[in-house]
Amino acid sequence: MYANFLFAFLILAGAGLGQIPANDECINATPIGIGTLTGQSNVGATTSYPFLCGFADNDVWYSFTAPFAGRMVANTCASGVLDTVLEIIDGSGGCAGGNGAFGCNDDFCGSRSQVTADVPAGTHFIRVGGYLGATGTFDLTVNLGFPATVAPIGSGCGLSSGSFYELLSSTSFDLVGKTLTMTPAGAGYLCTLAAGAIAPVGSVGTVTNLVLADDDQTTAGTLGLWIGSNCWVATGPGNSNSQIPTAGQLLNNPSAAFYSWRDLDPSTGAFGSGAIRYEQSGTLAQITYDGVWAFATTQPNTIQFRIDTATPNPSATITWGTISTNASNVLVGYSPAGPSPVTFASDVSAFAAAPLQLSGDNLPLELQPAPSFPRPIQGPVARNFQVTTTNIPTSALIHVGIVGLTSPGLPLALPLGASGCVLHAALDVLVAPTFFPPGQLTWTALPLPSLPPSFAGFAISAQSAVLGTPLNSALGPGLLTSNGLYCVVGTL
Repeated sequence: MYANFLFAFLILAGAGLGQIPANDECINATPIGIGTLTGQSNVGATTSYPFLCGFADNDVWYSFTAPFAGRMVANTCASGVLDTVLEIIDGSGGCAGGNGAFGCNDDFCGSRSQVTADVPAGTHFIRVGGYLGATGTFDLTVNLGFPATVAPIGSGCGLSSGSFYELLSSTSFDLVGKTLTMTPAGAGYLCTLAAGAIAPVGSVGTVTNLVLADDDQTTAGTLGLWIGSNCWVATGPGNSNSQIPTAGQLLNNPSAAFYSWRDLDPSTGAFGSGAIRYEQSGTLAQITYDGVWAFATTQPNTIQFRIDTATPNPSATITWGTISTNASNVLVGYSPAGPSPVTFASDVSAFAAAPLQLSGDNLPLELQPAPSFPRPIQGPVARNFQVTTTNIPTSALIHVGIVGLTSPGLPLALPLGASGCVLHAALDVLVAPTFFPPGQLTWTALPLPSLPPSFAGFAISAQSAVLGTPLNSALGPGLLTSNGLYCVVGTL
């Protein structure tokens, strides 16, 4: 009688609690390969130990043997009703563990889970539990691939500036008795410094005393020049009248201008202050700040500009006679019209020994993955891994893509005269040239066939080169090279 009762109780208990799954513990983990196991369940499972994430119990175990090191993805996203928590566990120590989990996730695809981890070759474990002790069915999907990567190599050449500036305090001003000469050269200027003296007022033409308020500007003559009360001359209107000069304002003013910018006050309200005197002959204008007081002082400043508009880029000189010792700074420089994305702080006094060549605002030639397919992932459909060359100068005659099996890192200054340029990709494959390329060009670095076979791990270096630049005379028309890209084919 008692035995029959016990037997009936065990049957009922089994029906209510569910049979313990065979893969309840790590030692009996169910093997899984790449793909999906459907209809899995944690009904009747026990809890081996707490999960690293989420509040889960009733875990079941799976083992996956990775034939190579790669990126492993395990998820329960396919289907099922169980609110899962999932871990990928380092199996290099077997079920004894001690190596910890590669990753843990509670909610990734709704209430179901996914973990992605870079794993070594060998057997690893996947543990799936139910959130807050839930039980039910789920599907488990595992994938292993080689991650496709792209990494930059070095930098491109072609960086140049169309602007320069130096911010000087009155106590450190070292240009008195000097003349800065800016001679048009190519797209920019050659800037030199030598001893110089203020020319007599009236030595160029009839003198006009300009009427300006404090922090003001006006046009004069017939050459389209605009003169600021704070000691600058522009080739057009709209530049800042600020009494506190900054490099940011200089570099972003809408009109090209030559500067010895500081807070002066030539207004009639500053009784006794010297005048700004304008004179012109043909294409040559001379503007003299003739003893103009620094603002709120009686300290005179004498600076003279000569601007010759005979060329598209006007030639210019600035000569310093007297600079007052009051506290306001002096910003010396030049910037072409509009925003100047590239510039360098300069030491103008150094132009005496080493003239500065301004070559216009040019960013270095740059190569980057095309955003629509940014990594060389080989999949079931053939695709082209494309890259994009940017900052191609308008003078460019030919664009060539370079694809190599190695990255030699060969400087091209000495053999070719392409200063700052480096060969980042061996010349194994030259992609068909594009003549008169646009400023941005997308090209195919590597055609990827469909799987199989897999080319995971195959690596190339890619680079761009253009002929046609005023920055150097390499190979005749001038050569620029981009940064390189080290690209590794993967399946993920």
